[in-house]
Amino acid sequence: MNGKLFTQMKNEWKSNVGLAVELFIVSVVLWFIADTLYGSLVYKVEPTGSDIEHVYQLKVDFLGEDHPRYVENSSSADDLRELLARLRRHPGIEAAAVAQVGAAPYSRSGSWSGVEVLVAPGDTAVFGVNGELSIRTVTITPEFPRVFRMKGVRGETPEQLGEIIARGEVIAGVNIHTSVDSAHAGGNALDFIGKPYLRYNYDGSIAHLRLGALVEDVKRSDYEPLAVSGYLAWPMQESDDDAMDGYNEILIRVTEAADGREFVKNFRENMATEFSIGNLYVNDLVSMASIRGSYLAERDKIVMRLILVVGFLLVNVFLGLLGTFWFRTRRRTSEIAVRMVNGATRGSIFRRLVSEGMILLLIVTPLAILTDWLIRYNNLVISNEHDYFSYGRLWFCIGVVFALMALMIVAGTCLPALAATKVQPAIALHDE
Repeated sequence: MNGKLFTQMKNEWKSNVGLAVELFIVSVVLWFIADTLYGSLVYKVEPTGSDIEHVYQLKVDFLGEDHPRYVENSSSADDLRELLARLRRHPGIEAAAVAQVGAAPYSRSGSWSGVEVLVAPGDTAVFGVNGELSIRTVTITPEFPRVFRMKGVRGETPEQLGEIIARGEVIAGVNIHTSVDSAHAGGNALDFIGKPYLRYNYDGSIAHLRLGALVEDVKRSDYEPLAVSGYLAWPMQESDDDAMDGYNEILIRVTEAADGREFVKNFRENMATEFSIGNLYVNDLVSMASIRGSYLAERDKIVMRLILVVGFLLVNVFLGLLGTFWFRTRRRTSEIAVRMVNGATRGSIFRRLVSEGMILLLIVTPLAILTDWLIRYNNLVISNEHDYFSYGRLWFCIGVVFALMALMIVAGTCLPALAATKVQPAIALHDE
């Protein structure tokens, strides 16, 4: 059968060449659609490294000197420490932390920089140098890992990570090593644990802070790929007046049993009295879920519009290719009738017709893959600011496209072929 099939395909080369060109174009277009959807959706389902459920951010402010309750010589650092103590005693609050602005996820502020680790005397490994990884640096207090339930890659609990911060050590995201300089490339990220991280202070001095643990990579937002989400957190101690007197954000985790509208209502009713210390006062309580929704709102709208456009294109392409094979098979009704008269079974007819389409698809696929690679490698696709090229993504989208086109060929061939096999041979051959 294979010999006869190839002979027939060679004899019908004109129509087959036209169909092959169509399959090639459709394959590239479908890959472009699949890659666009991948870049828009896959990152949102990746873990963020932070558990924001039952987490709230406090909005705090300070009384001005013209306020009648203004307290002279009040220490904002002492006031903040007292606020944390009261929060931790408040019923339903599991943990309370302070961090410099930009440390919490979904923050519109942030700091990015290269990272240097002293791996041996006179040997410094530099991270964030090749542009593939953007390392976000944050400053956090020991309870911050508890608030967001961060996890170490070696099984460290949030409490253990807090102890590491309390000792004045640094924690970093596990994929930090992917952007190390060429002299230290290929190493294991765990090998850097225990090495000193070099922090350059404003006075020109260099602090050596031990790298205490690696954590699951922490993303600032859902649409940021894990592969480019570098993370480095250096310690902030509540006993440090200068740090506590800076621009900070206050975050709390509420127990699952206590969380809800009633907790928020009671907290807001009491915050004017219970959480006003010196010149510091709490003026609102905002859930991280609400902050997340606000942060992602515009991006979600863009993605939804993109999905609608891509979905429309996908339906049109699907119906177009399905129609091509449907029409091609219907035109061969008389041929199918002749084969049925000569003893062919429905199964053999289905296999022959489907094989023709699959052979053409296999012929054009290598050329389509090369075209896909050139488009993606030269970044001629719709992408976000964090998008990146990876062979895993390329082959995943190619696999999806191949499976989808194979489905179109089978559906566009078998359904009309089934109808053709039910037509009486005499009727099918009447026009001949």
